[in-house]
Amino acid sequence: MSGTALPVTHRIARGVTLLLVLVSFGVLAVGSGALAWLLGEGAEILERIGSGPQ
Repeated sequence: MSGTALPVTHRIARGVTLLLVLVSFGVLAVGSGALAWLLGEGAEILERIGSGPQ
């Protein structure tokens, strides 16, 4: 076993972890934005449906 294998795997693992964290933060940001938009649109649609038949 060479002494350089461990630092390289640690570096790769750290890079992958950082990438996963960044991706998850991006997904959370996009998801929360989409959820807020959907809730806003859903509220408008529900108001239209509620006021329509009456």
